[in-house]
Order: sequence, then C-alpha cells, then structure tokens
Amino acid sequence: MSKRIISLIIGLLLSVSGIAQKQTAVDSLRHQLEVAVDDSVRALLLLDLSKLYLSNDFDKSLEYAEAALVLSKKIENLEMEGFANNKIAILLFQSGQHSKALDYFIKCRKIYEKLGDTSREIGQISNICIVHMQMKEYDKAAELSRYVISEQEKLLEKGDSSNINQVYKFYNNLGSISSEQKDFDKSKEYFLKALEIANTYDIDDLSGFSALYNNLADNALHMDNDKEAFEYLQKAKVHSKQTNNQLQLIESNLLLANYYLKKELPKEALKRAEDALSSADQIGALDHMESASYFLYTIYKELGRSDQALQAHENFLTYHDSIFNEQSIKEITRLHMLYDFEKKEEVAKAEQERTRLIYSIIIILLVFAVVITWLILWLNRSRAASTYFEKQSLEKDLELRQRELVMKEIYLLEKNAAMEGVVIQLSSLKEKVQPEDKEVLKQVIKDVNSSINKTVWEEFEVRYQKVHKGFYEKLREDFPDLTQGEEKLSALLRLGMSSKEIADITHQSVKSVEVARSRLRKKLKLTNTSTNLNTFLMEM
Repeated sequence: MSKRIISLIIGLLLSVSGIAQKQTAVDSLRHQLEVAVDDSVRALLLLDLSKLYLSNDFDKSLEYAEAALVLSKKIENLEMEGFANNKIAILLFQSGQHSKALDYFIKCRKIYEKLGDTSREIGQISNICIVHMQMKEYDKAAELSRYVISEQEKLLEKGDSSNINQVYKFYNNLGSISSEQKDFDKSKEYFLKALEIANTYDIDDLSGFSALYNNLADNALHMDNDKEAFEYLQKAKVHSKQTNNQLQLIESNLLLANYYLKKELPKEALKRAEDALSSADQIGALDHMESASYFLYTIYKELGRSDQALQAHENFLTYHDSIFNEQSIKEITRLHMLYDFEKKEEVAKAEQERTRLIYSIIIILLVFAVVITWLILWLNRSRAASTYFEKQSLEKDLELRQRELVMKEIYLLEKNAAMEGVVIQLSSLKEKVQPEDKEVLKQVIKDVNSSINKTVWEEFEVRYQKVHKGFYEKLREDFPDLTQGEEKLSALLRLGMSSKEIADITHQSVKSVEVARSRLRKKLKLTNTSTNLNTFLMEM
C-alpha cells in the first residue's frame, strides 16, 4: 500500500493527540480512582488513564483499558464495554497487531448493533474497513463500504441523513481501494461521489476535503489529465492551509513536483520538492522526507547538477534506512513490551491466585471452626455424630480445594496458549534481527519454552475427574459415540467457558470451536431444541 494511503487511513482511524501527558493529570485521575465507589465512574477513569498513557507507555495504556473492559463486563454496562473494546483495538492497531485489533473492533461493532446505536456501529465498520485496507484485504474493505452506503441510502429515503458524514468517507475508501487495484476510472468515480456528498450536505471537514482533492489529483496524474490534476492540487493546498494540515500540504507539493516534472518544468518541480522536504523535516515525517529526497535526486539529475543529485540520493538512502531501522526497532520493541507485559500479567495472576487461595483457606477454616463449635455444643451427647460431621466437612473442604486446583489448571492452559503465541511471534523475527541479536532472541525463546507446562492437559483431566465425579462415566454411558476431543469440549463447556476462551487454550480458531459445539449439540441430540448446551452439560 502506498505511503500516502497508509498515512490517510491511519489519520482516519486514529485521532490521537500529540500533546505529552501531564503527571498532574495522571495523579489526579489515580486519586479519583482510589476514592471512587461507583463502578461506572471507575471504568470511565480507567479509560481516561488509558488515553493519557496512549502516546508513551503501551503497557500501561493497555493495562488500564483491559481493566476497564473487565469492570464494564462485571457491571454489565454494554456502552462502557464498547468504549473499552474500541480503546484496546486502537492500541493493538497502533502496535501493529492488526488481526487482534480486528477482533476487538468486530466485538465493538456487535455491541453497538445490539444497543441499536447506528452511528457508532458505522464508526466501527469504518475502523474495520481501515484495518482490512492496512492488511491489504481490499475486497473485504470494499464489501463493508458498499454495505454502509447501501444502508445509508435506505435511511436517506426515510429522510434520515444523520450518518451522511461517514458515508462520504466510505466513498473515499472505495476510491483509495480502486487506486491500489489500478482501476483509476472507478477510483475517480468514487472520489467525485465523495466530493458530491460532502458539498451537497455541507460536511464541515476541511482536512477531509484536502485529502480528497489530493486523491483526485493523484488519480488525474495517473490518467494523464494534467490540467485537472493541477486544479485539484490548488484546491487541496487552500484547504490544507486553512486547517494547517502540514501532511496534506506536503502531499500536495510532492504531487505538484510530479506534475511539473511531467510538464518538463524542472525548476518549478525543484521548488515544490524543496518546500515538501522542508515541511517534512520540520514535523519529522520520515516517509515524506524520503519521497521528497528522491524527487530532488530525479530533478537535479535532469538539470545536470550531478553533485546535488548525488547528495539528494544519499539523503534518500539515509531516510530509507532510517525508516527501515525505525520499523524494525519498533517491531522488536513491541514484541519485547508484549512479552514483558504478559510476564507481568502472569506474575500478577499467580500472586492473585495465591492471595485468593490463602483467603479461601482462612474463610473455610473460620467457617469450619464455627460449625464444629456449634455442632459440639448441639451434639454433645453423641461423639460419633460429631466425628461423622467433621469427616463430612473435611471432605467438602477437600472438594473445594480440588475445584480451585481445576481453575488453576485452566489458568495454566491459558498461560500455555499465551506463551506459545509469544514463541511463534518471536520465532518469526529470527531472520529479521541483526546477527548479534539472534542469540539473545534464541535465549528468550528458550526461556519462554521452558516455562510451558507440557503435561497440563493430563493434570487438568485428573483434577476435573476428582471434582466432577461421574461426569465422564455418565457422558460415555449416555453418548458412547463421542470422541475424546468432544469429551474434552464437554468438560470445558460444563465449566461455563466461552468459545473464545476455549479457542485460546486449545489452539483453535473461534470459528472451529463454534463448529465443534454445533457438532456436539447434534451428537447430544439437542438440535432443533431450545435447550442450552452449557446448561444441559452442567445438569448431567
């Protein structure tokens, strides 16, 4: 995908402020979080903290967003859950984890669809389109864009134009997709339609206008409509200056440099390329500095200024290497951050489990002591009865501990899945890192592999049998045709686990788990009934 398109779609998706966070604001929000009682308020504060850390601390920002998601689910606040999912999706998109970001955007869309919030649902569809475009999945992005346009046409027939400002962006998306696919006639048609909608409905989006005019100019240059391209570029520059949009102004100057080169006016092209390089240097836009340097190299070469051409080409190579190195460093840093975050999360969860286990034991012992004391007073005449009750209580205590151990085994399964995912991601970097970094990367992979429990499934089934006595026997007796995998799926569903959770710990896609659930329903003879699969298994 071209740098211009990448710059455009990221700008459409992320409206992240470049202002550095203030420590006083962080301290204030943390204090409010500590004293807040209402969970809805706490969730909002967590999202605000996530936003403050967005620009400089991925770990913290993601941590607060995930905490907000957990809290919103706990209080069953769907709107808050949508905000949290959207925040996590944006973070994942920024860190290059497009597939995961897509999952969260889709969850967010479903929430707004359930709430009947059409405007926000369309916003999420826009985000989903942009992720598909970034992943070069143009057909999927185009399909969603056409869907939104079709739905908006139905609303317009009813006199509802509330989402029209989103529709012109979808036409712009379709134009960009067609450009990438080299269908410039279709691309122009979509861009002009976007412009028509924006003008018809007086959409107040000058930055969007400048991008749209640049798109039309670029399209016209590809179609050799030079006069038309020049007119669009003049309009783009006017809108860019009105909004002080330096990126779009740089884009206009680069396109003008290309225009003047085609017109064999190298001096005019030189001025535009120099303006573009100067502006790009001021805002640190490396990709535009790279493009401008290459234009200068081409122009100086045509003008016969060999020394300046050589210097421009050296600058181009320097910027190109800087972009490549920056991307490589960002990717390695992202993976290290992700690994560190998951390690911290693992330690925190383990500590939480230990604390919970200690509290549980204390509570059980206290309850046990109270019950025994009361029984001794009440059953003082019968030592045998007292002994019997004590035995029963101990067995119950043992069963509770076994249940806790089952949950711990599930946690270990989830941990294994997460760690194996980290290994896969790190392994994919082996050929990309510098030779001196390969040994470090191998050691990290080895360390992660060593922390994976290879026998966790067997331990889980042993624990499960102890807690859910007779479940497997009953299941096999009533349904002897079940496979081992279907028995395992039945056990996980009986614990109330979702398809996503089961997919995470069994290394399958969510779709595969859903298909397996459907097949299991059929074997359990629940097809065409209203009986819930989880409920049916829990009651066995």
